[in-house]
Amino acid sequence: MKPQTKILGALAAGFAAYFLGAFLVSYALIHPKRKRQIDPKTFGLDYKKVNFKSLDGIKLAGWFIQAKRPKATIIASHGYGYSKSDLLPAVKVLTQNHYNVLLFDYRAHGESSGKLSGLGVLEVNDLLGAIKYVNGLGEKRIGLVGFSMGASTSIIAAAKENVKCVIADSGYADLASVLKDKLGLISSAVIKLLKSQGVDVNKNRPIDFVNKISCPILIIHCKKDKLVKVEQATQLYKRFKGKKALWLIDYNDHARGYYKDPKLYERKVLDFLGRCFAK
Repeated sequence: MKPQTKILGALAAGFAAYFLGAFLVSYALIHPKRKRQIDPKTFGLDYKKVNFKSLDGIKLAGWFIQAKRPKATIIASHGYGYSKSDLLPAVKVLTQNHYNVLLFDYRAHGESSGKLSGLGVLEVNDLLGAIKYVNGLGEKRIGLVGFSMGASTSIIAAAKENVKCVIADSGYADLASVLKDKLGLISSAVIKLLKSQGVDVNKNRPIDFVNKISCPILIIHCKKDKLVKVEQATQLYKRFKGKKALWLIDYNDHARGYYKDPKLYERKVLDFLGRCFAK
């Protein structure tokens, strides 16, 4: 075999491996595994099963937890690859302090419909559908609490709808930069493949929407977050010109700051909500 033929063969094999790797990663990203649900009654929470649609027609499954003498309704958003039941430990304190809570599964997660995850790009429609559902109950005092992907969608949704406050824990400012940081050489191909499936990560960037929010925002992030670097949080904080607070937790996990000190976390969140819903 001629040397040129060997080189061409090696190059072809390399390109094939590159694109196969990019395809497998992009496929896995938009097809997350669904997690088994934990019943809220496990945490002593009574609830009502609810269903509503995203703005683009995806049927979504949720739980509405009614509080006694509610001050407002909090819509809580889970992260990519998780589900509404993962938020139960963190939201129980909200119901105990007179906040109704709506938990729901984003598309292609938990009990909701949808074959493809939009990694937050399409999920904004889901959260806007949740806000529409709560408005339909006659509730106008709405707060958004989101974790990771849910934090980023909460920021964008708050720029589009009238809510009273946002708590964004471990959200990204720009998903494309996160993918480039984590995926390295194959990131460009993955981003192109995602776009071909309708998930354009260069659209619906939270950094482009945060300064359109008219309500207060609390940004929470772990200082040593290995998935979404803390710089993403500081970028969002600096861009936003309204009433804001930034809490950086000395912890090295992604969207797990609550577990570093649950009591402190709950106090910070309740203090922020108390100020937002004081009137």
